[in-house]
Amino acid sequence: MSDVLIYAGTCPVCEGGLCRVRVCGVRARRLHGIVLCDECEATWQDPDLKAPHTFLNAENPESPVTGESIWDDENRWANMEDICLLGWYDRVIIESQNGEILHGPDSASLAASDSTYGQDEPKPGC
Repeated sequence: MSDVLIYAGTCPVCEGGLCRVRVCGVRARRLHGIVLCDECEATWQDPDLKAPHTFLNAENPESPVTGESIWDDENRWANMEDICLLGWYDRVIIESQNGEILHGPDSASLAASDSTYGQDEPKPGC
């Protein structure tokens, strides 16, 4: 399941971007996540998009935890293992390449409406 899109939702600031999870602190061995809008670059330190947001310095976007660049070669967009290590699995949306919601708010309502949902494949996650 390496080819999935992991995000916290649609950006409440610009209402157009996806708030994706960026894993930082890899080089400093202080792994942490930053939720970053892929359009306006609003950021959160966890997947709660109702919490106050900030904007990173556009010239030098640094992690507020380690001070290293969020675009450092070792930092990356989160994968499933990262999401589990961060403890954010139940707080993010996981979408397949074809747009199917595999986990998140929409998957719960789908499961409730379809008794066969998830029976033909193993559940994603930790």
